[in-house]
Amino acid sequence: TGMIAQDVERVFPDWVGEDADGFKTLTVIGFEGLVVEAMRELREEKDAEIARIRADNASLRGRLAAVERAVALIAVARNKETTE
Repeated sequence: TGMIAQDVERVFPDWVGEDADGFKTLTVIGFEGLVVEAMRELREEKDAEIARIRADNASLRGRLAAVERAVALIAVARNKETTE
């Protein structure tokens, strides 16, 4: 699946030409730089999302540990009630 000249022309008109038969052609000089910049932006977004997920995960693990401690204390208290 390649790029369609008419679609590219809407965004990057300088990349589109026309051959002797009137068919549109693509000259994608500069395309590589655009792709590299887009990849850099995506990587930054991904890295930020991973950092947020890791922070959320750490927070949730802490909350889970607190709940587990509370459940353990409740279990100990109930055991004391039933054995006394």
